[in-house]
Amino acid sequence: MSLASRLASAAVALAATTSLMAAPASAIENAPIASDALSNTAARVTADVAGGTFVCTGAAISPTVILTARHCTTQADPTSVTAPDGTVIPVTGFTASNKSDLAVLKLGRTWTGDIARTSVVPARAKSTFAAYGMGGDENNTLRVSRGVVTIPVSSNTSMSFDGQLLSPLMGETSDGSSWEHGDSGGPVVNNNGEIIGVISGASATGFVSDKTMNIIGPLSVDAALLTNAGVTPVVPSQSDPTPSVPGTIIPNPSDLVPGSNSPDAGSSLDAGSIIGIITAVISLLGALGGLASQFGLI
Repeated sequence: MSLASRLASAAVALAATTSLMAAPASAIENAPIASDALSNTAARVTADVAGGTFVCTGAAISPTVILTARHCTTQADPTSVTAPDGTVIPVTGFTASNKSDLAVLKLGRTWTGDIARTSVVPARAKSTFAAYGMGGDENNTLRVSRGVVTIPVSSNTSMSFDGQLLSPLMGETSDGSSWEHGDSGGPVVNNNGEIIGVISGASATGFVSDKTMNIIGPLSVDAALLTNAGVTPVVPSQSDPTPSVPGTIIPNPSDLVPGSNSPDAGSSLDAGSIIGIITAVISLLGALGGLASQFGLI
């Protein structure tokens, strides 16, 4: 069995169902409770399964559309979402992506919270994002926590899940927080306040031993999922360096050769940069090699 297949198998086993297993005491662990406008876009997504309720997080991206994780729709069809103000809204249908761990839910009534913007601009290496989750709340208080996640190095990863080859982003927490069961589908947001992906999974060990590795389902690999749902995302401008492979992380402008418009143009790297790149690649390969027994979707 391939590494990707083993990861997917572990992921299914880690999906949490309330009333069947103990839940952690808070949402994103060791993260503050959020009270900003973006937290008011967060939704608790529920689906009825035998013996309990399957719980995920989502975010409103239009008055009648919720963005969440694809794997939140595989055990059972989502039946309702709950807004931060406690309003329960029925789900009348959903569409799951076949390119990323993404799904959009169609609501039967208008959303009562705020609406988030989305972006399909590919994530840049060394970028930092905010992640919002409503999972792990055993008291069902609808708290939304806000953690921080960083994409440390440029990498392309593919993972087979539910019969589809998905292309996640690999990141790691940079504030001591950790994603919990039920945070899946929570929005991952850039500095412009735009959702660039959703919480997909986590591992106990990241690129550095004291950090948690995070898996993000990126919007950049499936813009059609949004546009077909009537949502217009921010798209890359023609001046942006665009990867040849959808979902690829592109360098920050500071990482480009001065005076160039492309990471392929310009002069040679200095010795320090080369050593840094080699170290990052070795670290990434080591982390990926040890994930099979630890990683899972949440």
